[in-house]
Amino acid sequence: MKHLLVTVVIALITFPTFAHAQIPGTPKKISYQGALTYVDSHGKTKAVKKGTYSLTFQLFDDPTAGNSVVSETRSVTSDKNGVYSVTLGEDGSPQGNLNTNFDQLLWLKVTVNSGPETKITYPFALLRVQLTSVPYSLNSSHADTAEYVRNVSSGGGTLLVDSSNHFVGVNRSQLFGDEFFGVLAPVADGSYGGMFISTGNSDGWPYYGYETRTKRAFTYLNSQTNNWHVNFPFDGGDVLTVTSNGSVGIGTTTPNHLLRIGSGPLWTSSSWGGALELENGAAIGWHANGAGNRFGMGHTNNGFYIFRTASEPGNAGSPATYDFLINDNGNVGIGTTNPSSTLDVAGDLHVSGNIIGSTAWTDLPLPAGFVGPAQYRKIGDIVYLRGAIGKADNSHFDDFAVIGTLPAGFRPPGGRPFVRYFAAYYNDIALQINDTGDLVSYNECLNCGGGTMYLDGVFFSTTP
Repeated sequence: MKHLLVTVVIALITFPTFAHAQIPGTPKKISYQGALTYVDSHGKTKAVKKGTYSLTFQLFDDPTAGNSVVSETRSVTSDKNGVYSVTLGEDGSPQGNLNTNFDQLLWLKVTVNSGPETKITYPFALLRVQLTSVPYSLNSSHADTAEYVRNVSSGGGTLLVDSSNHFVGVNRSQLFGDEFFGVLAPVADGSYGGMFISTGNSDGWPYYGYETRTKRAFTYLNSQTNNWHVNFPFDGGDVLTVTSNGSVGIGTTTPNHLLRIGSGPLWTSSSWGGALELENGAAIGWHANGAGNRFGMGHTNNGFYIFRTASEPGNAGSPATYDFLINDNGNVGIGTTNPSSTLDVAGDLHVSGNIIGSTAWTDLPLPAGFVGPAQYRKIGDIVYLRGAIGKADNSHFDDFAVIGTLPAGFRPPGGRPFVRYFAAYYNDIALQINDTGDLVSYNECLNCGGGTMYLDGVFFSTTP
């Protein structure tokens, strides 16, 4: 039995292979030449007899076992030197049909099935031979193993692929060690330039994504609404929306105004949804109104303020005038930054309606011989009097005369009478309101004629 030695010489690569699509005009074939020889009993290498031989060509993904990814049996004609030519993937069309991807290591196995040479035994399988770099150019569309690609021009741009630094650039090289893709747009000042993502379809949703194996985020354009979104698919979906008219939604996809913020994580045990947070000392400001005031509100160490200023936002030229304060104790100050009560107003207070927690103005009961009008009311624990009291006959007030009586609940606390001094029509009159509710007149000039006691501005507390 003679041993057959087959030498295969790859002569021409004629197509690149694509993983998912065949590109028209790119043949899916391999053309090569080989030589069939054998070693005779004297150890000499000789060409096989000229004629037609049946050969099976197989590509495996392992040098000894594995899977056959290509298998074709072809009839080849050898010349007197045993040389033959064959095209794998040949089906009579210009395109060819060699259906494999050269994106993995492959080994070629050739089996001689039959032929005119009588000095060899059929079938005869040759040891597998690994395909080297040239056949892997069939996968050149992917550039899986390119070390460095430069000056690949398209439309005036240059593509740079630097595998040693794991970088792909358009019109520029790597700037930072942790940069893997960069674009330099050669445009003039004030012109657009950069990267554009398109689906090529009016109903497509173009997106740009990020992934870390366990986390994922992406931005996309919704072609139905023409709104742009930032999406975290593992953590709640769309978190930011910009509508086609420029409105921004944070935590909501339907902003009605230029900015809408949805309810965020729970804040306080009272179940408020946190939507916006500012640092201590930060303020929100408005531009000038018709009067030249810029209003603002802010939070700092002493409490929460509403103020106005002559300074535009971003300008520190003028001070703030504080109109309203809620301090750290919960006291409210209007016109003062140091409220000492639950409500402290520095200035006039005008009330056109009733104050909640108050009573209506009520006529003060007067004894016989005295005329008003005189009234009283209570706001909180404060009793207010208004009007005047005089003698019907315009005579003077008797000393220690009771000129009116307040009902229970409208009187000074026990043991603490209210006393006020008046001057009325040359008569010096002192008013005392006892804890029994009696209004007592003290007239220090009994012979000075009649007088009137004016009560406007008289008020006192019903609590100690």
